[in-house]
Amino acid sequence: MRNNLRHEGDFTYGASAAIAIHRKRMSSYDPSACPQSLGALPEHSTVELPPDGAAPVPPCPVERDIAAGDLVGDYIVRSEIAAGGCGTVYEAEHRVLGRRAAVKVLHPELSQSAEMVQRFVTEARSVASIAHPNVVEVYEFGHYRDRPFFAMERIDGPRLDEVVEREGPLPLSRAIELVAPVCSAAHAAHAVGVIHRDIKASNVLIDRRGGAERVKLVDFGVARLLTRDGLARLTRSRRRIGTPRAMAPEQVCGGTVDARTDVYALGVLAYFLLSGRYPFEGRGPVDVAMLHATAPPPPPSRFAPIPAAVERVVLRALAKDPAQRFSSAVDLCDALRAAAAADTSPPGGAPADVRAAVGVFVELIPAAPRPGARDVDGAAAAARQVLLRALREAGLAVSEPAPTSLVGVRVADADTAAAVIAAWRDAERAAAQVEAEAGARKWGGLRVVVRLRVDRAYVRAGGRGLRVVGGPLVAGDSA
Repeated sequence: MRNNLRHEGDFTYGASAAIAIHRKRMSSYDPSACPQSLGALPEHSTVELPPDGAAPVPPCPVERDIAAGDLVGDYIVRSEIAAGGCGTVYEAEHRVLGRRAAVKVLHPELSQSAEMVQRFVTEARSVASIAHPNVVEVYEFGHYRDRPFFAMERIDGPRLDEVVEREGPLPLSRAIELVAPVCSAAHAAHAVGVIHRDIKASNVLIDRRGGAERVKLVDFGVARLLTRDGLARLTRSRRRIGTPRAMAPEQVCGGTVDARTDVYALGVLAYFLLSGRYPFEGRGPVDVAMLHATAPPPPPSRFAPIPAAVERVVLRALAKDPAQRFSSAVDLCDALRAAAAADTSPPGGAPADVRAAVGVFVELIPAAPRPGARDVDGAAAAARQVLLRALREAGLAVSEPAPTSLVGVRVADADTAAAVIAAWRDAERAAAQVEAEAGARKWGGLRVVVRLRVDRAYVRAGGRGLRVVGGPLVAGDSA
């Protein structure tokens, strides 16, 4: 068993495992072109990485000049929804039709930049050109105080990152049910020459109007139109735009983007929905971006139960070399469906519950055989059963990551300190039972090592009580 707790009796809070970076040159992009320092950039937000050697440009303060009751085109502003790097989105209502809408207005300080105005217009034009049921619909384009704006459908449903935060890793059927329409939306965008460049869980919403559920891909703010001139400008400027947690290697390194760039982001999305975490977690956005460019992703099955065939599909989508990925979003979707159909494991059941918990990591270390002792492997297997029984009798949810180790999880929703003390006592009692059995059965000096860790765990109700299905608590032990 490998984890970041090295000594008997140690306790750490929220520790995380380090990921080794493996640099490898791929045929269609050059990792050596990647910046060595990207500055302090938010790994969950859309950013533009600075040119090599340049300091990051701090974001401009957003000037708020629109208030509730103001009229933007034919839309009466009700409230602000969100502000991004390019514009602010408002909840609004058409003054004649009464139709609710989300109105996005370019920031006033950016209206003098021809490039930013063109990017804003490109976003509206990109969305309007797709006309797909899983892409947010644009109602109107116009100008407010010499600044462009566009009105689009208002979606009240949750974002996919909120769904995973609430439910943990999703069952396979549910994850594919959510990824498939995003793949379809991306494929439709690619068909009209639009590359989204920022597909991520927070840019996918679930629309539940009318009692039905429909997935919507939003925020084409950094979309690229695949025209000859557009690609030439991108190549010369080596611009790196995207979200560090979901950026393809060619985005990080300033290479050429195409449909396979979005396929990579769709792979990140599938990984996130299935495992409850992103492929790479670093000390900051610099680490995360560089890991996407240079490091192999850890298998998602390390963090949640995922069929091997499905895992292979996800990891192929995350190939560093675009030529090794699926050539289109629809190919990725078809492969996911086929892999899921071939899976013979039982259904995943209800979504996982996210809990603060204490993990009891127990490792059995057999000593060298001595005269009269039973065989080491048999002793370890028997001791493992004693531990398993003792931890379950104490009410811990138990996972079995390796033949000589167990992980017992005790939920700590109310009082973490009390849960830690209780878990430690449970572990001591379990270890004492093993030692008593070892002495009685001459198991030859079997040593029991106990470690504790506190973090989030994903659990589901099962026939024997709570069942651990993943989460940072158990993921840290296997990294």
